Amino acid sequence: MSRGINKFGQFRVRFGTIDVPHLGYTVRVKRLRRGVDGADPGWIAYAKDVGGGVAELYFNEWCSPPTVAHEVVHVVQYICRRKSIAMVKEMEHVAYLTDYLTAKVLGYRPDTTGVVR
Repeated sequence: MSRGINKFGQFRVRFGTIDVPHLGYTVRVKRLRRGVDGADPGWIAYAKDVGGGVAELYFNEWCSPPTVAHEVVHVVQYICRRKSIAMVKEMEHVAYLTDYLTAKVLGYRPDTTGVVR
């Protein structure tokens, strides 16, 4: 295991709070407790719109990037709905926000260059 990645390719989730100040939004990343917090016992992750500019993401300690990205997209949808942003018309901004939040949850540095490598 290196840099927070296990043998299954899962990352260790960074629990805590992510502020998105330019949008007035806060994302709380919490540990998933099966059967608690509205989680179905079979779920491995989920997103919840708490309201008032706050969303919560629930994950197991280890999670795959596609699972995290899936739940992050739900949070981006909440933000867009709250701010009346048309996701289809703002695809580049939405993509950067998705990358930023996913990077924060998984503990890597987001790509802010916009350069395809």
